[in-house]
Amino acid sequence: QVEGGKSHIRIEGFNVVGYQSAVRFTKGASYCEARDLRCTGAGGCAINVTDDAHHCVVDGCYAADTGWNAIMVYSDPGDGGRWNRKPCTFNTISNCVVVRGGHSSFDVHTACPDTYLVGCLGREKGQDYEGKAGACGFYLHNFDVDRMRVIGNAVTECYWGIALGGGKDCLIAENLVHGNSRGITLDA
Repeated sequence: QVEGGKSHIRIEGFNVVGYQSAVRFTKGASYCEARDLRCTGAGGCAINVTDDAHHCVVDGCYAADTGWNAIMVYSDPGDGGRWNRKPCTFNTISNCVVVRGGHSSFDVHTACPDTYLVGCLGREKGQDYEGKAGACGFYLHNFDVDRMRVIGNAVTECYWGIALGGGKDCLIAENLVHGNSRGITLDA
């Protein structure tokens, strides 16, 4: 876990088996990178960018059989927020592959504007830690996920291809959504 305002840290080339959260950038981390990681086994979130993390990059990573959101950018600020976490901005997820993500393969959740999701693949329904099947490939939701860029990705054999809710001025382009129970839903 990288936290406490640390910056310019690079985690690269590890195999992580059986984890709760393999890599987590949080609480003021900035300009951190997770590259070429392989995260397998029942766990929570493979790679998590959360709570006031900015300008972080997740690139070339592989996650399989996660118990929750495989790769996520997450915040939930304010009085009504469940976890009272601070917003995350300008984070990038690129060239990553998730197979059998739990709740979702890729999740950008609440108060994470200016997130880029480029060149990634979400494949096959997984099961979450409660045993429920039906992963969402790209789950982009709640509020203030503005100016998000979701470009050149693919999702197949998941329950839901792409779900976007609560974002404005977003660009979703050149994505392949095929063989899912549900395709693309706006305002999820």
